[in-house]
Amino acid sequence: MSQAQVMNFLNEVAMKFPDAISFAAGRPHAKFLNHSNWERHQAVFTDYIAEQRGISFATAANQICHYGPSAGIINPIIQKYLANDEDIQVDEANIVITNGCQEALLLACLNELKAPSDCALTIDPSYVGFSAMVNTLGKRVEPLELHKLTDIQQTPFQFNWDYLKEKVAQLKQQNITAKLLYINPDFNNPLAYQLSLRERQELLNICHELNLRIIEDDPYSRFRFTNSRQPSLKNLDNFGLVYHIGSFSKTFCPGVRIGYIVPPNEVIAQALATIKSLTSVNTSSISQSVIGGWLIEQQYSLNNWMKPINQHYSNQCHAMQTALTENFQHYEDIKWNSPSGGFFYVIKTPFDFTKEHVTACAKQNKVICMPVSFFSLSPQIWDRYVRLSFSYYDPDKIHEGVTNFSRYLARHS
Repeated sequence: MSQAQVMNFLNEVAMKFPDAISFAAGRPHAKFLNHSNWERHQAVFTDYIAEQRGISFATAANQICHYGPSAGIINPIIQKYLANDEDIQVDEANIVITNGCQEALLLACLNELKAPSDCALTIDPSYVGFSAMVNTLGKRVEPLELHKLTDIQQTPFQFNWDYLKEKVAQLKQQNITAKLLYINPDFNNPLAYQLSLRERQELLNICHELNLRIIEDDPYSRFRFTNSRQPSLKNLDNFGLVYHIGSFSKTFCPGVRIGYIVPPNEVIAQALATIKSLTSVNTSSISQSVIGGWLIEQQYSLNNWMKPINQHYSNQCHAMQTALTENFQHYEDIKWNSPSGGFFYVIKTPFDFTKEHVTACAKQNKVICMPVSFFSLSPQIWDRYVRLSFSYYDPDKIHEGVTNFSRYLARHS
C-alpha cells in the first residue's frame, strides 16, 4: 500500500467499525477544541486592525471579509508569539501564514525542488503527509533510514549523523541532488523521539557542510510532560538553513487551518508568498482573525494556556503506560517506548502487524491502531511496530482499548 493510500484506508476502517476505539489518529482531545469564543476573538482582532490602520471597527471588519495579502494578516502577532515562546527572533516580513502545516510543506518543496534531479530526504519512518505530498508533486523523496542513524533497539535513540553524509554522497553518484531534509525533531510522529541539543547542533553543522536545507515540522513541541524543552532548530540556526513550520491545529482547533512558515530569509519568504498567490491565493482572513484575537488575549504567549492541557495529556500518557504495563509486562518479546511529550506510544509486537491485522483487530477487538510500516518508505524494517495515540481518549477508554489490543495480540501470537 502506498503512503498516499494510508489515510484513505484508515478512514475506511474507522467508518466500517464506528464503535472501535481508534488509537490511529493523533487528534487533540475534544475538550480542548476552542470553539465557544470565536466571535469574541474575532472582535478583539478587528479592534486591533482598526487601531493599527487608523480606521473604524466597521471598516476593519469589512476588510477582513475580503481577500487578504498572500503572506497573511496576523504576521506581527505570530512574530511576537514566536519571540515570546520559542525565542525565535524574526521580522514579520519573514513569516508566511498558511492553510495549516500541509500547505507550508508544499510551499517549501515547490521553492526548493526545481530541477528534475533535486530531491528531498526524510528521516524514515516519518509523517506520511510529507513524502506522499512530494510524490504527488512529481518530485523525488528519498528515505534517510532511522536504523542507520541510531540503534532502534535502544531507547532513547542516540543519533549519529555520519550516515547523512554517506546518503548525500550516494545520491550524488546517481546525479541526484539532495536539497532538503524533512525532520520532526520534538516528540516525533510516529516514534515520539526528541533530538538532544547536541544532536541538533551536529545536524545543523552537517547540513551546512552539505548545503542542505532543513524543514523543521513542529506540531508537538508544546506538549511536554517533563522539563524536556529543547531549542528549536530555527533558534539554533546560524547558517540560514531552516524552514520552521508550525500550526495551531493541536493547541487551538484543527478546523481553523492556520499554520505558518518561517523560511531561511525574507527573499525566500517573498518567493513563498508568490507561490501561494498562484495556488491558494491567501489564507482565510476570518480564520486568521480568530487565531489573531486569541493570541492577543493570551498576551502573545501560550505558556499559561498549555499548562492544563499538558497536565491532561500527561495523565492520558500515564494511563496508557499503566495499561501497557498491566497487559504486557510478562511478555518478553513486547516492548514499548516511554514518551516525555507528544501524543504517541510505539509498541513492538511479536509478529508482523499488517493492514489485514488493522482490519481484523478493529472487527474482532474494537481497536484501531497504526502500523509504523505505514509511515515508512522501507516498511519491512518496521513491520512489527505499531503506533498508539493516547491524545483523544480519557483514561478509562485508554485502558479498555489497550486491554482489547492485548487480547488481539495474545490470540494471534
